[in-house]
Amino acid sequence: MQIMPETGEWIAGKLDVEDYSKQMLYDPETSIRFGCWYLDFLSDRFEGNLQLVMAGYNAGHNRVAEWIDDPSISDGESLINIPFKETDDYVKKVERALEKYREQYPDAF
Repeated sequence: MQIMPETGEWIAGKLDVEDYSKQMLYDPETSIRFGCWYLDFLSDRFEGNLQLVMAGYNAGHNRVAEWIDDPSISDGESLINIPFKETDDYVKKVERALEKYREQYPDAF
């Protein structure tokens, strides 16, 4: 899982990881641990709203929280106009993959 160095440092602090360095993010076990923790954090913060969780994973949770309060971006519950192309593309890509997964594994949902 990809975690940016600044986010990794923040997560390391939340998890009380001693002697954290950004090099630790190249270790698969650490990257997966941090990524799963972050997704759980985002899910709690955005009350399970998958669109907001995905946007938060890509653009940062504080930024998404700001977007939710902006009526030109959000209806207060979902993002209707994601202002970052990279984040918009990422959210759409994950939504398409999820749709295909649901078609392939309908009993999983």
